[in-house]
Amino acid sequence: MTGQKYWITPKGDLIDISSINIEDHYKYINDTEEGKKLMRLFNVFYPYGGINKDNLYFLLIKGFIMAEKINTTLYVTYGVRTSADNVPVSKKTANTLLEYLLKDTIKEVYFKCCVLDKGITKTLPKMEYAQIFTNLES
Repeated sequence: MTGQKYWITPKGDLIDISSINIEDHYKYINDTEEGKKLMRLFNVFYPYGGINKDNLYFLLIKGFIMAEKINTTLYVTYGVRTSADNVPVSKKTANTLLEYLLKDTIKEVYFKCCVLDKGITKTLPKMEYAQIFTNLES
């Protein structure tokens, strides 16, 4: 089952890749002109063969967030500074994520926080997850 897929850029822009008929996060980054421009704009290291699940951290450490909404669950993957931290690296992406999270249709969040190529996954009810952002400065 697939849902609405998004990228959030380090500047906080929400890109709805499903609305342009792209159903794969990696295809957008690797194969579209817009995705390639983002890689250059944010100076992302581009490995031979492109970005994939094994080297996604090249994007995440720059502040990108990969998101997908399926039914009432929001699935997000993003980089954090330490394994004890659940807030995204970029405050702008964190603010955009929080704004999107507060939509009425989202009930829970499955999130994966990554420090380089290591990840920690959790699932929380929406409001409990939103509490992570309470100390975030604008």
